[in-house]
Amino acid sequence: ERLPSSSTQPSPVQRRRLSFPSPTMRSFSTVLALALAATARADDVDPMNPYNLTDCRNETAPEFEEGGKLRVQSWHIHYVRNTTDMERFYDLMVEKFSYAFSPTQGALCPFGPNYGLDTYEYVCSLEAAYEEEWAMELNHKYNLETYGSTHPILGGQPWNDDQRAFFFPLAYQEEAWAYSQEIQGGLDLVLHPNTGCMHDDHSVRSNWVVSPYQEKAPIINIMEFPCNYPATGCNDTALDSNPPSCLCSTPLASDAPEDSCQYCTRYY
Repeated sequence: ERLPSSSTQPSPVQRRRLSFPSPTMRSFSTVLALALAATARADDVDPMNPYNLTDCRNETAPEFEEGGKLRVQSWHIHYVRNTTDMERFYDLMVEKFSYAFSPTQGALCPFGPNYGLDTYEYVCSLEAAYEEEWAMELNHKYNLETYGSTHPILGGQPWNDDQRAFFFPLAYQEEAWAYSQEIQGGLDLVLHPNTGCMHDDHSVRSNWVVSPYQEKAPIINIMEFPCNYPATGCNDTALDSNPPSCLCSTPLASDAPEDSCQYCTRYY
């Protein structure tokens, strides 16, 4: 019987084409695929909620405890209680940080107190500048007739005392807190982060410097804050929410995520 001629045998080139990838090549392909998948997943990570937290309870931020999973988006400094000293403090803060105000918005924040997004890069005051006495009286009369209070925004539901506040992006927090204490005067000061978890932001993560004329820090009703879900908030100005509670009724029923205000969202 005749053997097949060499013309019917697969050539070396054909044999190479029919061969399977070596283990080394398969390993490289697997590593490359995993690397691409990891890159895709990394692109989907929210930097302000990298652990995809859905509950504020028993969580904190690395600024307060190593390994904390919450992320601080911005800071507030409130000056509280001594109304006769607030205008002085406001004027000095405005003078100090005017370089960091928005060129279009100026000193006044274009949002309400439940806004905490890191995307707003400017320092601003959550309340308007002090007015002439006659203008303030006219405004108080209007607010009293319309809302039943002379200060529907100033103070607000969580606060038992008059208070005002400044919003600070992350980059300005250290300078602002140090300067606030230099010019404290007779005011109570409190620094707190904005993580979306407002209840602990205004309690266990708050830093009070009590007035030299007071023995204890003012009391804050933390259940009156509408948002208690990681990385959330709202723009009360855009929502026209008065009092500023993200259009929700407060106090909240609990600090559980399901009881956080429905209008507290990640982006707003």
